[in-house]
Amino acid sequence: MAKEKKNILQTLIAYELHRGEVEEVLIKFGWVRKDAYFMESELYCWLEREPSDEDIKKVLTEIGYDVSKL
Repeated sequence: MAKEKKNILQTLIAYELHRGEVEEVLIKFGWVRKDAYFMESELYCWLEREPSDEDIKKVLTEIGYDVSKL
């Protein structure tokens, strides 16, 4: 049985998602609503919409990661 390849960007953004920095960036870019009643749910809905690798890189760069080699 072949293993599915893992996407390091998806794994990293999922790890960082619960932190306040990611929330602030997603609001800044207009990708989630600032007034969301269930913000954590809103954040995971953004991830479930399968953002592009480029969008994930923008978020990670904004919170301080160097993604230039990914």
